[in-house]
Amino acid sequence: MSRPKPVPTGVPLVLAGWLLLVLLSGCATEEPAGPGNSKPVIQRVTVAPDSVAPGENVTLTAIALDEDEGDTLSYAWSSFDGSFSGETDQEQVVWTAPGRIGLFNVILSVSDGTDTSLDTIPIPVFNSFSVNISLPLNGAVYTPGDTIVFRGQLLGFEALNINNIDIEWSSDVDSLLNTDSPDTTGIVTFETTLSYDVHEVSLTAVLNDTLMATDTVLVNNNQPEPVTLYDVERGYTFNRLTWTRFNDPTRFTAYHIKRRLLGSTADETIALVANDEDTVYVDSSVAIGSSYTYEILAENSFGITAASNLKSIATGVFTSYNNTYIGDMIFASDSYYLYLSLTDDDEISVLDVTANNIDFTIEVGDRPYGLAYDGDGNDLYVANSADTTLYLIDLATETISDTIALPRSPLFLDINDFRSQIFVTTVGNSYPILIREDPFAGVVISDIEDSRLIIDSSLVVMDDDRDRLYLTEIGGYPASLYKYDTSTVPPTLLLEDEHNSLGYNLRDLDVMPDGSALLLACTSPYRVQMIDPSDFSSTGSLNTGAYPNAVEVSPDGQYAFTANGANTIQIWDLNDNSLLRTLSFAQPVARGGIRISPDGHYLIVGTWNRTGNDSTISIVYLP
Repeated sequence: MSRPKPVPTGVPLVLAGWLLLVLLSGCATEEPAGPGNSKPVIQRVTVAPDSVAPGENVTLTAIALDEDEGDTLSYAWSSFDGSFSGETDQEQVVWTAPGRIGLFNVILSVSDGTDTSLDTIPIPVFNSFSVNISLPLNGAVYTPGDTIVFRGQLLGFEALNINNIDIEWSSDVDSLLNTDSPDTTGIVTFETTLSYDVHEVSLTAVLNDTLMATDTVLVNNNQPEPVTLYDVERGYTFNRLTWTRFNDPTRFTAYHIKRRLLGSTADETIALVANDEDTVYVDSSVAIGSSYTYEILAENSFGITAASNLKSIATGVFTSYNNTYIGDMIFASDSYYLYLSLTDDDEISVLDVTANNIDFTIEVGDRPYGLAYDGDGNDLYVANSADTTLYLIDLATETISDTIALPRSPLFLDINDFRSQIFVTTVGNSYPILIREDPFAGVVISDIEDSRLIIDSSLVVMDDDRDRLYLTEIGGYPASLYKYDTSTVPPTLLLEDEHNSLGYNLRDLDVMPDGSALLLACTSPYRVQMIDPSDFSSTGSLNTGAYPNAVEVSPDGQYAFTANGANTIQIWDLNDNSLLRTLSFAQPVARGGIRISPDGHYLIVGTWNRTGNDSTISIVYLP
């Protein structure tokens, strides 16, 4: 591919900051509802595409609910920049970006006539096609012989009609370096060494033999450094740095550990190692899923520092699922295989958490959501929410062995192994249903109709050992909770707390293994409540901070794991409800996005990018 060298048109440096703001901005405004009225809830706003060029269109779709029967929701969209095509009082609108680049906000207001909820959706606007080199960083210094990772991204090509993409990595010293094509997300990467020199490295992309973009960085590969930083070791919740000093070691008195978050322009000093004999440092103050670049500065007796080479790594062990929402996840009887329902892909993904590897996928029905595992056998049940079916998957053969047609669309489910019963909550303002699974004949035994309020997105939690079933609604304003005796058919309602003292906007529920307490996560109050199952009274709490949205108890009942609105997981000692540890993540933790393996050694955390609808499963090893 021979052509004149183009003028660089890479993504502006501020773009990375805009994209970070997209992840950290745009949360719904939550205020108390008016007396006697339940405030509407904005569940999700989808943006397609999630970024555009100046003057191009974006389709925004709101998904909202109101638990009050008879309430009609009204929608109002507004923006200080750009314009709308058509009406702005619909669930779906088309917004036209302004004629300049930047990060612009679209505001959604949803009202039920009494109360109003707001959400702000940030949308980045930048030139329609560009490329960006993320590795190596501009000005990076390497020792001759180092294997260098080259990584770039094509931006804005998704909206174009592409016949072919030509990629060319080149150096003004070594000429052509690589021509590998990008993956479907626009990422292009490879590894190689460079000759001894200062290189001007360029990434050039040409679409359809006409549209061209390029980015260029300088790479210094001609100076053996007094300190060499080796490849960073990735741990489950940490990065381990190892380096070697050269020249006269008596000249160096300390090492400064510097770190830069990918997309940031600022370095931070995270440690000072004063003992020159220590050449290992463990960075545990990391956000799992974030990428960092490290550098070691050696301080000598003359007050001069010498910089090492740079090393970059993405922290943590994780698997990404692009453009799909994960409805549910569950372990089988062993502690190695995690089953996930990919709602937008109509698949079940089987993840080996010990190897961080997707072993296989199983195609199921339309929009799979809830999962349940038969602990006495080898069966996985899948609730297909859009085609009103329940699938039975034989895990030994990894095939669908049977199907139940249901009277209503299923959402979540759980199994009473002892009595061979399956409890299924359903979509819409309708009651849960009870079916038999032995034999698997699809027989509906009973509806659970005596609860006064069972609404869309209801949770179902089974306490097998005590024949107790708990039902509650996700997003309830205020929350409701019901307890049933499952030894009778239909199940007998034993206790209910309907719109009383449990909190607002319920997000998740778990039960202690010994049945002594229920753990309830609501966005208000700002704690996970511990509820006595005998009378639904409060017996304690875990002070999580604002907006707890997930809770899970370890199999031995000794620890609890919670998530809040600060992108963190908190680990608690349930002997005294003390906080043991906090883990940070690059993305918000999804509602109910925590699972613990049966042996208690693997913590699974599901995070979700609300703008791109991408999900990430992080694996944390617990010794």
